[in-house]
Amino acid sequence: MGGPSPAVHALTASALYQIPAAGVPAGCTCRLKSGACSVTVSAAAGEFRMRTRAAFRPLQSLIRHKAMAQVKKPEIRNAILSAADRLFSERGYHNTTLAQIAAEADVSTANLYVYFQSKLDILYSIYDPWLRERIARLESDLMRVREPQQRIFKLLHTLWCEIPSEKNGFANNFVQAISTSDPREGYRPELLKWFEAAIARMLRDALPPDRAAQVTESRFTHLLVMAFDGFVIGQHLDPGVECDERTIALMAALLTGPMNDTAPANGRRAAAPDSPRKKSSRTQATHED
Repeated sequence: MGGPSPAVHALTASALYQIPAAGVPAGCTCRLKSGACSVTVSAAAGEFRMRTRAAFRPLQSLIRHKAMAQVKKPEIRNAILSAADRLFSERGYHNTTLAQIAAEADVSTANLYVYFQSKLDILYSIYDPWLRERIARLESDLMRVREPQQRIFKLLHTLWCEIPSEKNGFANNFVQAISTSDPREGYRPELLKWFEAAIARMLRDALPPDRAAQVTESRFTHLLVMAFDGFVIGQHLDPGVECDERTIALMAALLTGPMNDTAPANGRRAAAPDSPRKKSSRTQATHED
């Protein structure tokens, strides 16, 4: 009755001292009138005035409205993504902070939140388009491989050997982030669903219709993605490890049909089939002889 409530006093202090640290220019003012706080914030698009009763509107809403009012510049967004890409590739996701990304991009840490909700959001903005483009190239390459087993081998070899090592093992950043992220950070299951659907499509195009139906109607593609994650981690732990082409060749043979050449004989396990690459090299050597 005789003046503003303690809650309004608290908001006054927050508006004057905490908002600038969270990304709102220091030129904001807070005036008290009839128990309400009238906040004027200078934004790039002009000035907007917001009146709110401190007891019912959290301080976070002031920051959110300010971020919405700012004009987002593509060049700043690209600078942030380029800086994060370099740092993630060099240091890894966990060893890179938002402050380091901001310094590399020559922007304030607070300004990052105008463009991205979190560090995970930044990673998604890099990894999502890169993975989609990489899988599109893989699908294009598979179109030129006619023999089913060789096509499956190419698919698995790319998933389990090539992608995990590309861009200095960049895929490991995503595995790191997802395995330790809080759901509130912005996990998006859509990318995983798209990835599994793309693998299922490539399997379906390579296999005979009856075998394709058995594979694509099961959780087999999810199993392949889990193996992909494992190979990504393995590549990170031992970057010099050789690709296990014999295991990939065995999986390709399992998927494409009977494996008479690998059936147990006299109680002993026969050797796994050679990869298509080794078969090709051996055939070429025979012809040269």
